[in-house]
Amino acid sequence: MNLNQNDKPLVLLNIDDLIFTSKISILAKQTGVKTRSITKADLDHLEDLVGISKLILVDLNASHLKPLEFIKNVQSFKTSRDVRIICFVSHIHHELKKEAENFGDITVFSRSQFVDELEGILKGIKE
Repeated sequence: MNLNQNDKPLVLLNIDDLIFTSKISILAKQTGVKTRSITKADLDHLEDLVGISKLILVDLNASHLKPLEFIKNVQSFKTSRDVRIICFVSHIHHELKKEAENFGDITVFSRSQFVDELEGILKGIKE
C-alpha cells in the first residue's frame, strides 16, 4: 500500500452515501485537499492512514463501518493525536448525537450544519 499523499492534506471518509462522498471529494479537490474513503480492507492498516491524515469525516448514520466503534478504534491510536474527527448525523437522531459527543474531542454536526460548514472545514485543514 502506498501512503504517499502528494503533499496534500488527507481527509479520511467513513461515509456510506456515494453521492455525498462524491460531493465532498469534489469540494475537497477544489480546496486542494485529498480524500480517501475507508474500506474494510483499510482496517488492517488504519492506524497508518490515520497517522498521515489531518481530518476524519464520519457519517454517524452509516452502517458501513459501525461509526461509533470506528471512532473509538481511531481514538485509541497514538497516531490520532493530531487528527480532527468531525461527525455528522441526521437532525432527528438526538440520542446518536449525544452518544458520539460522549467520546470527547470530536465535533458533531447535524447533516445540514455539516454541509454549511464543509468548505470552511476543508480550507481550515490546509492552514
